[in-house]
Amino acid sequence: MNVFRSEYADVQALGLPIHKKVRQAEFTGAVPRATSGKILRRELRDREKANEKLSERAEEA
Repeated sequence: MNVFRSEYADVQALGLPIHKKVRQAEFTGAVPRATSGKILRRELRDREKANEKLSERAEEA
């Protein structure tokens, strides 16, 4: 199912209370998973920190 980002936000927000609405979403090609199938949240956090550092350096330049 192909869903555009704006469509996802619109559909996801229907009928949800404010505290459960997604404020930010990032679409990636693949989610890192362990051999057991669990999502490796630590790797996702590390990716986000690396992206933040890159954007900070770009702003400084």
